[in-house]
Amino acid sequence: MGARQTTMAAEAKEQPYVIEYYYKAKWGHADEFLALFKKNHYPVLKKEMELGRMLKVTMAAPRYHATEDGRWDFRVTIVFKSAAIANDNFDSSALIKQMYPDQETYKKEEHTFSGRCVAAEESSMTRGFLCLAYFLHAPHSEHVAGALLP
Repeated sequence: MGARQTTMAAEAKEQPYVIEYYYKAKWGHADEFLALFKKNHYPVLKKEMELGRMLKVTMAAPRYHATEDGRWDFRVTIVFKSAAIANDNFDSSALIKQMYPDQETYKKEEHTFSGRCVAAEESSMTRGFLCLAYFLHAPHSEHVAGALLP
């Protein structure tokens, strides 16, 4: 590999890397889904931001309705520090045990959270704590509706 290719690879390695997760809640359960996300998932994502793994986490809802096959209720956009960090198989279980010492309640709520999500596609990329509806690598873009996270 030439010097220029090495430099380009190093620069690409350090570029922010955006992943968007699309959630489709079961009808009538969007509020409960959002409450559980804010209670059990967002604090873990904030902790990962504090650790320097992530630069930004946002959540948005669509502005307009869509047909059922294209419907999504929430989009979580995570800006990782780099592609390498986004794909390093980070295990958040230690953080979760530290942040939620009552694991019985946490697991019960996670079961409820998963039950409120319509899983359109299973993926090993769920990082252990997301009920994933759709998984998409995308360039950073503006949100289609108002922010749902502080």
